[in-house]
Amino acid sequence: MGCTGSGKTTFINTFLDEKDQLLSGDDLESVTQEIADVEAVVGGKKVMLVDTPGFDDTFRPELTIATTIAEWLAKRYEGGAMINGIIYMRDIRKVRTTHSDIANRIMFEKLIGEENFANVRLVTSFWPPESNARETKLCEEREQKLMTKFWKDMAVRGSTAGRFNIYDD
Repeated sequence: MGCTGSGKTTFINTFLDEKDQLLSGDDLESVTQEIADVEAVVGGKKVMLVDTPGFDDTFRPELTIATTIAEWLAKRYEGGAMINGIIYMRDIRKVRTTHSDIANRIMFEKLIGEENFANVRLVTSFWPPESNARETKLCEEREQKLMTKFWKDMAVRGSTAGRFNIYDD
């Protein structure tokens, strides 16, 4: 989960064969409109990866997105599915936190429930290549601020940080 353009679909596609990849884009408009679940092998284990429409969607309000996700999760729980973890993604290049970012984080926290924060991985995406030391240092400082301020409530309750770098293989 995360805002539109944070790299959710790109992240999932790294675990899929090219023929199975989900539609992703770098256009001005949101691409993912429906929830899509795909099977993949991650770390030698078969898992189900779920792509969701992003908060701050071009076409739909956040509440509609959250309701869609909540209904999807409820159906999976009723069907006996086990959800072992949730990844919340944010573009590390985004310098400022906006009111919309805060509202989306609060909505995410309410959607998954405080009791599940330990199962959340807070992933920053679009890290610069390691060869760009100056930009990497700025991103590291931003990541630290995210964990100690913006994501503090989740981090204190067990959420952990991670990085997704499209420049890595």
